[in-house]
Amino acid sequence: MIRSELLKLKSSPTIYLLVSFTIFEIASAYGYLYWHRNLLTYKNVVLAFALAYPSLISVVTNICFEQEREANNFQEVRKYSQVKLLTIKTLILDLLLWWISFFVWWIISYSIAQVKLGIISGIAMWLLIVLLNHSHMFLYMVTNKYINLVFSLVEILFIIFASNKTLMSAYWCFVAWPINYLIHADNSKLYFSAMWILILTILDYFIFRSIELERID
Repeated sequence: MIRSELLKLKSSPTIYLLVSFTIFEIASAYGYLYWHRNLLTYKNVVLAFALAYPSLISVVTNICFEQEREANNFQEVRKYSQVKLLTIKTLILDLLLWWISFFVWWIISYSIAQVKLGIISGIAMWLLIVLLNHSHMFLYMVTNKYINLVFSLVEILFIIFASNKTLMSAYWCFVAWPINYLIHADNSKLYFSAMWILILTILDYFIFRSIELERID
């Protein structure tokens, strides 16, 4: 099953989209930070790219589910447990998205001699992307691809508010906690991020069990 999912990703537009975004992310961020090496500028650049993540992840989840609908007339869904299949798909995406978050910001920070800051920003961005991935998986299952895209705009607004320190204690706003961690590097922000990942994972699990993939629009 894992091999099947990896083969689907290999031939999917998802890979080309993520590779293109990664190249753009590294080239533009490194090019700018090479001439502006200070803490405030670095965090602002990371936050600027964080604004692109909700739209990117909503497109990625839409592509993955649309591909699943078209692939082999759902032979994989019928052959294996739907819960197992979709859980593996979600986890594979979590690991794949590690490259455009933690790995990218660690590479950029290493090249400008800001390794510690790179680790903090990498962790924050990976947590943000995992939260976005799980939330958009859930949203796609209960609504449709269009609402999934629209909701990414709402998440962008929340990220803007969080970057302005207006959501420091907004426990309900899951996208705010990784941003709060980036700004303050407080481990308590990590705990709340992990708590939201767990909550969204549980929600995904129950949705995967209760909704047939064939009925998704």
